[in-house]
Amino acid sequence: MSAAYVVATFNVKPQHLEQGKSLILGFVEPSLAQEGCLFYDAYQSNEDPSEFVIVDGWATQKDLDNHATSEHVALTVEQLLPLLAKPASVKTYRKIS
Repeated sequence: MSAAYVVATFNVKPQHLEQGKSLILGFVEPSLAQEGCLFYDAYQSNEDPSEFVIVDGWATQKDLDNHATSEHVALTVEQLLPLLAKPASVKTYRKIS
């Protein structure tokens, strides 16, 4: 089985910037502790401070699926959704080099 990679982009409403950032950072530690997590990094755009990106890697697709359905992800997403200016973009990738 090959590794799975995710790029998730969140655009937070300007008035909710700090709360959104805090919630996004809240994904990191619990995710890193999950089985199969290779890395889990959060970024904030230099050009648009309301745009955040999470880039994460998982040993297998099953590990990613377990993460995506985990309680901490569901709870954080529930809190984050009302703060977003537009729907989140979540894309999965496979390594080609």
